[in-house]
Amino acid sequence: MKSEKKKCFDRCEELWKEIIKKRARYKSELSGQKGKQIGGDVILHAHHIARKPNYALRFSTKNGICLTAYEHKRGIHGEREEEYREKIKAVKGQDIYDQMNLLRHRNSPDIFIIEQELLAELDKLSE
Repeated sequence: MKSEKKKCFDRCEELWKEIIKKRARYKSELSGQKGKQIGGDVILHAHHIARKPNYALRFSTKNGICLTAYEHKRGIHGEREEEYREKIKAVKGQDIYDQMNLLRHRNSPDIFIIEQELLAELDKLSE
């Protein structure tokens, strides 16, 4: 049986993914391809720009970009990784990596606080 903390973590994962996709208007931020949520036939993924060693980095919405499944699997985590990292830098800016490096060393808030922050951010996007 899952603990309350694990259930909250799982909810945060889903909230984070939804925020990244919704913020991008359900389109890849690299190719502009529309995803299923708005009538497209492309599956979208929310990708972490920087590795996620703590909750602060894992659930930072600045650390996310919306990609097609192909861009994510074949590009970012495939044979064209460096090419796609350069594309992300072009879209998000070089300073995103510096910002994420600062979060890497930050103490993470409690997962229950993160969930409330993600819910508030999703509410703002829904207005």
